[in-house]
Amino acid sequence: CAPGNAGIADVAECVAVGAEDIEGLCKLAVEKEIDLVVVGPEVPLSMGIVDAMNEKGIRVFGPNAKCAQLEGSKAFTKAFLARHDIPTAGYKEFTDKEELIQEGIPYLRAVCGSYVLGSFAQIYLSVMRSVERVIMTAVVHCSAVLMNVLLNACFIFGWGPFPELGIIGVALATTITRGVETLVCVIDGATCKKIALRVKYLFARGGALMKDFLRIAVPAAGNDIIWGLAFSVYSVILGHMSSDIVAANTVASVVRNLGTVLCFGTASAAGIVLGKAMGDNRLAEATVYAKRFVRMAVWTALIGGAVILLIRPLVLDFMHYYVKDATPLARDELNIMLYINAYYIMGVSLNTMLICGIFRAGGDVRYGLICDTVAMWGYAVPLGLLCAFVLELPE
Repeated sequence: CAPGNAGIADVAECVAVGAEDIEGLCKLAVEKEIDLVVVGPEVPLSMGIVDAMNEKGIRVFGPNAKCAQLEGSKAFTKAFLARHDIPTAGYKEFTDKEELIQEGIPYLRAVCGSYVLGSFAQIYLSVMRSVERVIMTAVVHCSAVLMNVLLNACFIFGWGPFPELGIIGVALATTITRGVETLVCVIDGATCKKIALRVKYLFARGGALMKDFLRIAVPAAGNDIIWGLAFSVYSVILGHMSSDIVAANTVASVVRNLGTVLCFGTASAAGIVLGKAMGDNRLAEATVYAKRFVRMAVWTALIGGAVILLIRPLVLDFMHYYVKDATPLARDELNIMLYINAYYIMGVSLNTMLICGIFRAGGDVRYGLICDTVAMWGYAVPLGLLCAFVLELPE
C-alpha cells in the first residue's frame, strides 16, 4: 500500500511513495510485479495514474484522467451535467477576479499601441472611400482581417516558428496587424495622386477646414460616442443580471454583427454615392438615389434577419465551442436573443441608412445626434437601469 497509514500497517506492507508521485508508483508496481493496482484517492486519478500504468502494461482499476474529472472537479461535473441536460441542483461558478486583472494588464499593455495605429488607418481609409477609392480600402481592410486571424492562430497556439503566447499573442497579433495596415496607408499616401499625405499638413492651420470640422465632424463623432456609451451601459446591465445573460449576449452580439454587416456596408456606400451626387449638384438624382437606398435598407434588413433565423439552430448547437461550460439557461436566453435580433435588425438598418448614410451625405449631422441622444439616453438606458438595479426584474 502506498503510501499507507498506521491503520492498515498491520495487514499490508506500506511503502513510502506519495499518492501523487505517478512515476514512483508506476516504478513500484513494476518492481513488485503487482498484478492489479486499485487507486483510491481522486488526485492521482485526475493526474492520470491510470493512463500512465496502462502505458506500462500494468493492470489498474480506476477511471482514466479524462473520466476522473467528474470526481476531481465539481465545476467540470456541473458543467457536464448542464451541457447534457442531466438534472442537477442549481450552481454558479466563480473565479478570482484578481487573476483576471493580472491576465488583463499585460494584454492591455501589448494592445494599447494598436488603437493609435488603428485610428490613423481608419481615418485614412475613410478619406480614400470619400474620393471613390473603395476597392483599395476594401483590399486593405480584408487583408488586415485575414492577417489578424492568421497571426492570432500562430501566436495563440504557437504554430510553426511562432511562440505560444496565449492572450498576449492576441494583443500582439492585433498590434502587428494595425502596424502593417498603417504602413500600407503611409506608402499609399506618399504615392497617391488624388490626396497627398504629407507630414507638414498635420501642423497646418485649419482655417475654414477647422470651422467645417467643428460644425460637421464633431456632432457626428459625438453621435457615435453617445451610441457606444449606451451599449457599454447595456453590457453593465446585462452583467448585473446574471452570467448566463452575459454568455448569451456574447454569442448574440457575434451573430448580430454577421446579420448587420450588409446593412452597414450599404449605408456606407449610400454616403459615398449621395455625397458625390450632391457635390456635383445633381440634386434630383440624389433624391432618387436616396429613395432607392432606403428600399435597399429594408431588403438588407430582411436578408440579415433571415440569416440569423437560418443559422439559429447551428448557433445553439455549437454555443459551447464559443462559451465554455454554457448552461441550458444561457442557451435558452440566447435563443430568445436571436429571435429578438432577427427583427431588431430592421430598425438598425433603417436608422443607420438615414442617419449615417443619407443625412450625413447631405451635411445634416445634428438630427442624428439629437435623435440618438433622446432615444438612447432619454428612455432606453434609463429604463434598462431601472429594471435591473431598482425593480430587479427577473431575467
